[in-house]
Amino acid sequence: MTMRGRSAFTVLVVLMPTGAQAQDRGRGPVILDVPASTTALAMGNAFQLSGGSSEAIFYNPALLLRATGFGLAAQRFGSQSTALTLSAGTRWWKGAVGVGLQTLSYSTDATTPQAIALGQRDLLTGGATAVSELIATLAYAQEVFGVRWGVAGKLIEQRMAGSKDAVPAVDLGASITLGPITVGLSAQNLGPDLTVEGVETELANRVTAGASLRRRPVGPLDLGASAAIMRMADGTVIPAFGGEVAWWPVTGRTFIGRIGVRRVEDGAADEVTFGAAFVGDAITIEYAFQGFDDADGAHRFGVSWR
Repeated sequence: MTMRGRSAFTVLVVLMPTGAQAQDRGRGPVILDVPASTTALAMGNAFQLSGGSSEAIFYNPALLLRATGFGLAAQRFGSQSTALTLSAGTRWWKGAVGVGLQTLSYSTDATTPQAIALGQRDLLTGGATAVSELIATLAYAQEVFGVRWGVAGKLIEQRMAGSKDAVPAVDLGASITLGPITVGLSAQNLGPDLTVEGVETELANRVTAGASLRRRPVGPLDLGASAAIMRMADGTVIPAFGGEVAWWPVTGRTFIGRIGVRRVEDGAADEVTFGAAFVGDAITIEYAFQGFDDADGAHRFGVSWR
């Protein structure tokens, strides 16, 4: 990496928001706290930075320079709630462009958005009031000064009862590769408050630093790992770590097992997650699971093409 690249990467760190700037209010909407990738969910929400998935648009737009193809995933929280994601990325105009769509539908007994903004428990229990949330994302990435840079524009919408609001937001990201390790830094969900049912809710913005070791051969297996540290708007720090083991009995047919662990802020979800995947030529089929205390777990299925 060049000296100019190091300097530019440092500038992004300085510009990121810190917990000292956070306000003492509820944050939301809930969709911003739900893992947006099947692979990441299985690995404790430590996204695999070197994987080349179009789901990178949901974590760090700079990673789109390695992402091509199309992905679709669905997640069920017990029998009460459903999350859907769609992503695509391709090379374009000396860089890469990506689009993403996330939706979440559930019901709650809460009377204001702030009462449901701090966790995922309402996704499992349900209630009398229907809530729907949506995020549409358009991102662009390019390499400058030896660093991959990315920016994403978002539209974040929340509907609750007869009220709704939609606000713009921005994600910023940077990434570099040092030998077998890819590191990245992103600031997400930078935008104005949502106002639903007459109540203002601060967006759940966060800064994430991550590193991934791409899969390396160890005997008959390939081993990989990812780690991330997320700093939330209120100053909460959430570390996460995940590992994966791949076995390919024949070329073009790979079976992958994944496990992850992360700090759980609200206490509703289990700290350990796991999943599996099958990669066959240009298609990947994935599964991930997260358990919850005294409730059914969350199952996520994904499929992607390259």
